[in-house]
Amino acid sequence: MKKERVVILGGGLSALVCAAELTDPAQKGRYEVTVLQRGWRLGGKAASGVGRWGRVEEHGLHVWFGYYQNAFALMRKVYEELGRPPSASIATVDDAFTPVHSHTFFEQIDGEWSPWRFDFDGSGVVPGREVGGRLPNLPGLVPQLRRMVAWWRMVFADHPSLKVERRHNPSEPNGPSDLLADLLLELGTGAVARWGRRRRGLAVRGLRQLRARALASLPGSDTASRRTRILLELTLTGMLGVLEDEVASRGYASIDHEDLCDWLRRHGASQEVAESTVVRTVYDIMFAYEGGDFSRPRIAAGAALQGLLRLLFGYHGAVLFKMNAGMGDAIIAPLYEVL
Repeated sequence: MKKERVVILGGGLSALVCAAELTDPAQKGRYEVTVLQRGWRLGGKAASGVGRWGRVEEHGLHVWFGYYQNAFALMRKVYEELGRPPSASIATVDDAFTPVHSHTFFEQIDGEWSPWRFDFDGSGVVPGREVGGRLPNLPGLVPQLRRMVAWWRMVFADHPSLKVERRHNPSEPNGPSDLLADLLLELGTGAVARWGRRRRGLAVRGLRQLRARALASLPGSDTASRRTRILLELTLTGMLGVLEDEVASRGYASIDHEDLCDWLRRHGASQEVAESTVVRTVYDIMFAYEGGDFSRPRIAAGAALQGLLRLLFGYHGAVLFKMNAGMGDAIIAPLYEVL
Protein backbone atom coordinates (compact mmCIF):
# COMPACT_ATOMS: atom_id res chain seq x y z
CA MET A 1 0.00 0.00 0.00
CA LYS A 2 1.37 3.38 -1.01
CA LYS A 3 1.69 5.71 1.97
CA GLU A 4 -0.08 9.05 1.94
CA ARG A 5 2.41 11.84 2.48
CA VAL A 6 1.45 14.46 5.07
CA VAL A 7 3.32 17.67 5.91
CA ILE A 8 2.52 19.41 9.20
CA LEU A 9 3.54 23.06 9.41
CA GLY A 10 4.77 24.04 12.87
CA GLY A 11 5.83 22.01 15.88
CA GLY A 12 3.37 23.21 18.48
CA LEU A 13 1.33 20.93 20.71
CA SER A 14 -1.60 20.53 18.31
CA ALA A 15 0.84 19.69 15.48
CA LEU A 16 2.56 17.02 17.55
CA VAL A 17 -0.78 15.55 18.66
CA CYS A 18 -1.83 15.40 15.00
CA ALA A 19 1.43 13.62 14.12
CA ALA A 20 0.93 11.18 17.00
CA GLU A 21 -2.57 10.30 15.80
CA LEU A 22 -1.51 9.87 12.17
CA THR A 23 1.38 7.59 13.12
CA ASP A 24 -0.49 5.60 15.75
CA PRO A 25 0.03 1.83 15.18
CA ALA A 26 -3.73 1.57 14.64
CA GLN A 27 -3.21 3.46 11.35
CA LYS A 28 -1.05 0.52 10.11
CA GLY A 29 1.56 2.77 8.51
CA ARG A 30 -0.92 4.52 6.22
CA TYR A 31 0.76 7.92 6.53
CA GLU A 32 4.28 9.23 6.04
CA VAL A 33 4.48 12.34 8.21
CA THR A 34 6.94 15.23 8.12
CA VAL A 35 6.85 18.07 10.67
CA LEU A 36 8.41 21.35 9.57
CA GLN A 37 9.39 23.52 12.51
CA ARG A 38 10.81 27.04 12.37
CA GLY A 39 13.78 26.93 14.72
CA TRP A 40 15.02 24.04 16.82
CA ARG A 41 12.64 24.09 19.79
CA LEU A 42 9.39 22.12 19.56
CA GLY A 43 6.27 22.89 21.55
CA GLY A 44 5.09 26.32 20.44
CA LYS A 45 3.40 27.97 23.42
CA ALA A 46 3.97 24.73 25.34
CA ALA A 47 7.76 24.89 24.86
CA SER A 48 10.06 25.22 27.83
CA GLY A 49 13.78 25.19 28.53
CA VAL A 50 16.27 25.66 31.33
CA GLY A 51 17.67 29.14 31.83
CA ARG A 52 21.05 30.39 32.95
CA TRP A 53 20.38 29.77 36.65
CA GLY A 54 18.94 26.29 36.18
CA ARG A 55 15.35 27.46 36.42
CA VAL A 56 12.63 26.33 34.01
CA GLU A 57 11.59 29.07 31.61
CA GLU A 58 8.28 28.61 29.84
CA HIS A 59 5.17 30.34 28.59
CA GLY A 60 3.26 29.51 31.74
CA LEU A 61 1.04 26.55 30.81
CA HIS A 62 2.21 24.49 33.76
CA VAL A 63 -1.15 23.00 34.82
CA TRP A 64 -3.86 20.92 33.16
CA PHE A 65 -7.47 20.89 34.29
CA GLY A 66 -9.10 17.76 35.65
CA TYR A 67 -11.58 17.54 32.77
CA TYR A 68 -8.82 17.15 30.12
CA GLN A 69 -9.67 13.46 29.65
CA ASN A 70 -8.46 13.21 26.06
CA ALA A 71 -5.19 15.01 26.72
CA PHE A 72 -4.37 12.80 29.71
CA ALA A 73 -5.36 9.68 27.72
CA LEU A 74 -2.95 10.59 24.93
CA MET A 75 -0.07 11.22 27.33
CA ARG A 76 -0.82 7.96 29.16
CA LYS A 77 -0.50 6.15 25.83
CA VAL A 78 2.72 8.05 25.02
CA TYR A 79 4.40 7.15 28.31
CA GLU A 80 3.32 3.53 28.00
CA GLU A 81 4.81 3.34 24.50
CA LEU A 82 8.05 4.94 25.73
CA GLY A 83 8.38 2.23 28.37
CA ARG A 84 10.82 4.17 30.53
CA PRO A 85 12.41 2.21 33.39
CA PRO A 86 10.92 2.68 36.86
CA SER A 87 14.16 4.38 37.93
CA ALA A 88 13.55 7.28 35.50
CA SER A 89 12.62 10.58 37.14
CA ILE A 90 9.42 10.72 35.08
CA ALA A 91 8.66 7.12 34.16
CA THR A 92 4.87 7.31 33.76
CA VAL A 93 2.15 9.89 33.28
CA ASP A 94 1.33 9.50 36.99
CA ASP A 95 4.90 10.64 37.76
CA ALA A 96 4.47 13.65 35.49
CA PHE A 97 1.53 15.20 37.34
CA THR A 98 0.58 16.07 40.92
CA PRO A 99 -3.09 16.62 41.83
CA VAL A 100 -4.01 20.04 43.22
CA HIS A 101 -7.19 20.18 45.30
CA SER A 102 -7.29 23.91 45.99
CA HIS A 103 -6.84 27.14 44.12
CA THR A 104 -6.12 30.58 45.51
CA PHE A 105 -7.26 33.78 43.82
CA PHE A 106 -5.77 37.12 44.80
CA GLU A 107 -7.55 40.44 44.94
CA GLN A 108 -6.63 43.96 45.97
CA ILE A 109 -8.13 45.10 49.27
CA ASP A 110 -7.07 48.54 50.53
CA GLY A 111 -3.98 48.43 48.36
CA GLU A 112 -2.86 45.01 49.63
CA TRP A 113 -3.05 41.61 47.94
CA SER A 114 -5.49 39.33 49.75
CA PRO A 115 -5.72 35.54 49.13
CA TRP A 116 -9.11 33.96 48.40
CA ARG A 117 -8.85 30.17 48.62
CA PHE A 118 -11.20 27.58 47.15
CA ASP A 119 -11.03 23.90 48.15
CA PHE A 120 -12.32 21.00 46.03
CA ASP A 121 -12.74 17.31 46.74
CA GLY A 122 -11.21 14.58 44.57
CA SER A 123 -9.47 11.21 44.53
CA GLY A 124 -6.15 12.49 43.21
CA VAL A 125 -6.14 9.87 40.44
CA VAL A 126 -4.69 11.21 37.17
CA PRO A 127 -7.44 11.05 34.48
CA GLY A 128 -7.18 9.40 31.07
CA ARG A 129 -7.40 5.75 32.09
CA GLU A 130 -9.84 3.64 30.07
CA VAL A 131 -12.54 1.65 31.83
CA GLY A 132 -13.95 -1.27 29.89
CA GLY A 133 -12.08 -0.23 26.76
CA ARG A 134 -13.29 3.37 26.71
CA LEU A 135 -12.68 6.67 28.44
CA PRO A 136 -15.24 7.66 31.08
CA ASN A 137 -17.48 10.45 29.84
CA LEU A 138 -17.18 13.91 31.30
CA PRO A 139 -19.77 14.32 34.04
CA GLY A 140 -22.97 15.63 32.50
CA LEU A 141 -24.90 18.69 33.59
CA VAL A 142 -26.79 16.89 36.39
CA PRO A 143 -23.66 15.55 38.19
CA GLN A 144 -22.02 18.95 37.73
CA LEU A 145 -25.00 20.68 39.32
CA ARG A 146 -25.08 18.18 42.18
CA ARG A 147 -21.49 19.10 42.95
CA MET A 148 -22.49 22.74 42.80
CA VAL A 149 -25.34 22.10 45.22
CA ALA A 150 -23.02 20.38 47.73
CA TRP A 151 -20.55 23.26 47.45
CA TRP A 152 -23.26 25.88 47.94
CA ARG A 153 -24.70 24.16 51.00
CA MET A 154 -21.21 24.34 52.50
CA VAL A 155 -21.02 28.08 51.68
CA PHE A 156 -24.43 28.77 53.20
CA ALA A 157 -23.57 26.81 56.34
CA ASP A 158 -20.89 29.41 57.14
CA HIS A 159 -23.40 32.29 57.01
CA PRO A 160 -26.25 31.93 59.53
CA SER A 161 -27.90 35.08 58.21
CA LEU A 162 -28.77 33.18 55.04
CA LYS A 163 -30.75 30.51 56.90
CA VAL A 164 -34.44 30.66 57.74
CA GLU A 165 -36.51 28.45 59.99
CA ARG A 166 -38.44 25.67 58.27
CA ARG A 167 -42.05 26.65 57.81
CA HIS A 168 -45.02 24.56 58.94
CA ASN A 169 -45.28 22.96 55.51
CA PRO A 170 -42.46 20.36 55.50
CA SER A 171 -42.39 20.34 51.72
CA GLU A 172 -41.25 23.97 51.57
CA PRO A 173 -37.51 24.54 51.14
CA ASN A 174 -35.46 25.57 54.15
CA GLY A 175 -34.05 28.92 53.08
CA PRO A 176 -32.02 30.04 50.05
CA SER A 177 -29.74 27.02 50.27
CA ASP A 178 -32.50 24.51 49.54
CA LEU A 179 -34.26 26.79 47.05
CA LEU A 180 -31.01 27.05 45.11
CA ALA A 181 -30.45 23.30 45.33
CA ASP A 182 -33.92 22.52 43.96
CA LEU A 183 -33.55 24.96 41.08
CA LEU A 184 -30.07 23.75 40.16
CA LEU A 185 -31.13 20.12 40.03
CA GLU A 186 -34.28 20.87 38.05
CA LEU A 187 -32.23 22.86 35.57
CA GLY A 188 -30.09 19.79 35.01
CA THR A 189 -32.83 17.20 34.51
CA GLY A 190 -33.72 18.33 31.01
CA ALA A 191 -37.28 19.09 32.14
CA VAL A 192 -36.51 22.80 32.01
CA ALA A 193 -36.05 22.52 28.25
CA ARG A 194 -39.74 21.55 28.00
CA TRP A 195 -41.07 24.32 30.24
CA GLY A 196 -43.72 26.58 28.78
CA ARG A 197 -43.50 30.36 28.81
CA ARG A 198 -45.67 30.71 31.92
CA ARG A 199 -43.67 28.25 34.04
CA ARG A 200 -40.37 29.72 32.90
CA GLY A 201 -41.66 33.19 33.77
CA LEU A 202 -42.65 32.04 37.26
CA ALA A 203 -39.22 30.45 37.77
CA VAL A 204 -37.44 33.60 36.60
CA ARG A 205 -39.53 35.80 38.91
CA GLY A 206 -38.90 33.45 41.86
CA LEU A 207 -35.19 33.39 41.12
CA ARG A 208 -35.02 37.17 41.01
CA GLN A 209 -36.79 37.34 44.37
CA LEU A 210 -34.38 34.76 45.80
CA ARG A 211 -31.42 36.78 44.54
CA ALA A 212 -32.75 39.99 46.06
CA ARG A 213 -33.55 38.35 49.39
CA ALA A 214 -30.27 36.51 49.68
CA LEU A 215 -28.16 39.53 48.70
CA ALA A 216 -30.06 41.69 51.19
CA SER A 217 -28.92 39.24 53.87
CA LEU A 218 -25.28 40.09 53.08
CA PRO A 219 -25.07 43.90 53.16
CA GLY A 220 -21.76 44.01 54.99
CA SER A 221 -18.55 45.37 53.51
CA ASP A 222 -16.37 42.84 55.36
CA THR A 223 -14.37 40.50 53.15
CA ALA A 224 -16.29 37.30 54.00
CA SER A 225 -19.72 38.83 53.28
CA ARG A 226 -18.54 40.51 50.08
CA ARG A 227 -17.01 37.31 48.72
CA THR A 228 -20.08 35.23 49.55
CA ARG A 229 -22.24 37.93 47.97
CA ILE A 230 -20.18 37.79 44.77
CA LEU A 231 -20.39 34.00 44.52
CA LEU A 232 -24.09 33.98 45.32
CA GLU A 233 -24.95 36.71 42.82
CA LEU A 234 -22.76 35.12 40.12
CA THR A 235 -24.45 31.73 40.52
CA LEU A 236 -28.00 33.05 40.65
CA THR A 237 -27.44 35.45 37.74
CA GLY A 238 -25.98 32.63 35.67
CA MET A 239 -29.05 30.51 36.39
CA LEU A 240 -31.33 33.41 35.48
CA GLY A 241 -29.51 33.84 32.20
CA VAL A 242 -29.79 30.13 31.40
CA LEU A 243 -33.56 30.27 32.03
CA GLU A 244 -34.30 33.58 30.31
CA ASP A 245 -32.25 32.74 27.21
CA GLU A 246 -33.47 29.10 27.12
CA VAL A 247 -29.89 27.81 27.01
CA ALA A 248 -31.02 24.32 28.12
CA SER A 249 -32.92 23.86 24.84
CA ARG A 250 -30.99 26.16 22.50
CA GLY A 251 -27.47 25.18 23.59
CA TYR A 252 -24.48 27.14 24.86
CA ALA A 253 -23.66 28.40 21.35
CA SER A 254 -26.91 30.39 21.31
CA ILE A 255 -25.32 33.04 23.56
CA ASP A 256 -21.82 32.99 22.05
CA HIS A 257 -22.49 36.21 20.16
CA GLU A 258 -22.34 38.05 23.50
CA ASP A 259 -19.38 38.69 25.80
CA LEU A 260 -19.58 36.96 29.20
CA CYS A 261 -19.60 40.16 31.27
CA ASP A 262 -22.12 41.80 28.94
CA TRP A 263 -24.34 38.71 29.26
CA LEU A 264 -24.11 38.75 33.07
CA ARG A 265 -24.91 42.47 33.23
CA ARG A 266 -27.92 42.02 30.92
CA HIS A 267 -29.31 39.53 33.43
CA GLY A 268 -28.80 41.83 36.40
CA ALA A 269 -25.25 41.27 37.62
CA SER A 270 -23.76 44.17 39.54
CA GLN A 271 -20.51 45.90 38.73
CA GLU A 272 -19.08 44.24 41.86
CA VAL A 273 -19.56 40.84 40.24
CA ALA A 274 -18.49 41.86 36.73
CA GLU A 275 -15.22 43.32 38.05
CA SER A 276 -14.55 40.54 40.57
CA THR A 277 -11.34 38.54 40.49
CA VAL A 278 -13.42 35.36 39.95
CA VAL A 279 -14.88 36.64 36.67
CA ARG A 280 -11.61 38.23 35.57
CA THR A 281 -9.84 34.90 36.10
CA VAL A 282 -12.10 33.32 33.46
CA TYR A 283 -10.63 35.78 30.95
CA ASP A 284 -7.09 35.24 32.25
CA ILE A 285 -7.26 31.45 31.92
CA MET A 286 -8.32 31.71 28.27
CA PHE A 287 -6.04 34.67 27.40
CA ALA A 288 -9.30 36.31 26.32
CA TYR A 289 -8.14 39.85 25.58
CA GLU A 290 -8.44 41.43 22.16
CA GLY A 291 -4.98 41.93 20.73
CA GLY A 292 -3.48 41.05 24.12
CA ASP A 293 -4.85 44.32 25.53
CA PHE A 294 -5.94 43.83 29.16
CA SER A 295 -8.33 46.76 28.84
CA ARG A 296 -10.33 44.82 26.21
CA PRO A 297 -11.53 41.55 27.78
CA ARG A 298 -13.68 39.51 25.40
CA ILE A 299 -14.92 35.93 25.63
CA ALA A 300 -18.01 34.20 24.21
CA ALA A 301 -20.59 33.81 26.98
CA GLY A 302 -21.65 30.26 26.06
CA ALA A 303 -18.14 28.88 25.73
CA ALA A 304 -17.12 30.56 29.00
CA LEU A 305 -20.16 29.21 30.86
CA GLN A 306 -19.65 25.67 29.58
CA GLY A 307 -15.92 25.76 30.34
CA LEU A 308 -16.49 27.13 33.84
CA LEU A 309 -19.00 24.40 34.70
CA ARG A 310 -16.63 21.73 33.42
CA LEU A 311 -13.66 23.21 35.25
CA LEU A 312 -15.34 23.57 38.64
CA PHE A 313 -17.82 20.70 38.65
CA GLY A 314 -16.87 18.29 35.83
CA TYR A 315 -13.36 17.24 36.75
CA HIS A 316 -11.95 13.76 37.42
CA GLY A 317 -9.46 13.09 40.21
CA ALA A 318 -8.68 16.73 41.03
CA VAL A 319 -9.67 20.17 39.82
CA LEU A 320 -6.08 20.83 38.66
CA PHE A 321 -2.98 18.79 37.91
CA LYS A 322 0.42 20.44 38.19
CA MET A 323 3.28 19.23 36.00
CA ASN A 324 6.27 18.02 37.94
CA ALA A 325 8.68 19.46 35.37
CA GLY A 326 8.58 22.04 32.63
CA MET A 327 6.00 21.32 29.94
CA GLY A 328 8.84 20.63 27.54
CA ASP A 329 10.03 17.78 29.77
CA ALA A 330 6.64 16.44 30.86
CA ILE A 331 4.71 16.71 27.56
CA ILE A 332 6.72 17.76 24.50
CA ALA A 333 9.86 15.63 24.89
CA PRO A 334 7.93 12.36 25.48
CA LEU A 335 5.78 13.11 22.39
CA TYR A 336 8.91 13.79 20.35
CA GLU A 337 10.63 10.62 21.55
CA VAL A 338 7.64 8.47 20.59
CA LEU A 339 7.44 10.13 17.17
